[in-house]
Amino acid sequence: MGGEDERRRFLFVAMPINHFGERVRWTLDLIGAPYEEYTVGGLISAFLRGRSVPQLVDRKSCSMIGNSDECLAYLSAAYAPSIADTRLRAKALSFLRFDEQTMAWDVKLNQLGHLVQGWAYFYVLALDMTPEGCLTAWGAFEPKVPLMHRLILKFGHPFLRKFMRLVFELSNEEVRDRRRKMIESILDEADATLSKQKFLAGDDLSHVDITFSALLAPLLGARLVFAPKSSYANGRFSSFNGAMDRMSDKWPRALLEFEQSLLKRPCAKHCISLYESLRSTQL
Repeated sequence: MGGEDERRRFLFVAMPINHFGERVRWTLDLIGAPYEEYTVGGLISAFLRGRSVPQLVDRKSCSMIGNSDECLAYLSAAYAPSIADTRLRAKALSFLRFDEQTMAWDVKLNQLGHLVQGWAYFYVLALDMTPEGCLTAWGAFEPKVPLMHRLILKFGHPFLRKFMRLVFELSNEEVRDRRRKMIESILDEADATLSKQKFLAGDDLSHVDITFSALLAPLLGARLVFAPKSSYANGRFSSFNGAMDRMSDKWPRALLEFEQSLLKRPCAKHCISLYESLRSTQL
């Protein structure tokens, strides 16, 4: 397959703040996969289409993959071995390797992703918080999100917040504290691992490092996601640029304080280093 068809082999569907989606997007960029992206408003796909995001569509095989773990496994098996550039192919296969170390981390990081989601939402969707923070994260002000989705988010926010608070148990402080304790435990393990080796799964970069960085990024809002020049999603979302400054006191203080302590950790420095060195390049 060549020309325009090859350039657009994959369709990637995700919402703006979608840390599981960011791991797939970043992988696609690193291995040079030909794809186009369609952005949906936060939660819209689940409510209107009954499907969560991210989704990866391979137009060559007419396949649709709907889980980030499966997306990476699919790219490892169905795309990476066919990369024409032998140097990039070797790097992609190494990066997407599934061995004892990477699979053990995959289990922990799946858990981390859901913990980060639930813990952060406790504050962002609190009843005394203005909606600007979550609307920014969901894409209500993002030009790449369809206008109808943006309108649904802006006018449907009260219902969405009520629904999310129920599903994620966001009124339960014990659940909140348990989530934070489990997040800290995984971060402690990452710190300990990085004190002994350069990368989380050995001496070479793997999808584990990119996954970890993508999942941790939402907790580094001021430093990465909503920075003056956002590096999240390789700068795809213009509405994220400078969003933290615009939101000012509308972002939960608890998340800002956690970010300050997080920045002192080796694992956060690892995350930031990878965003700075690898978010806009190929392997």
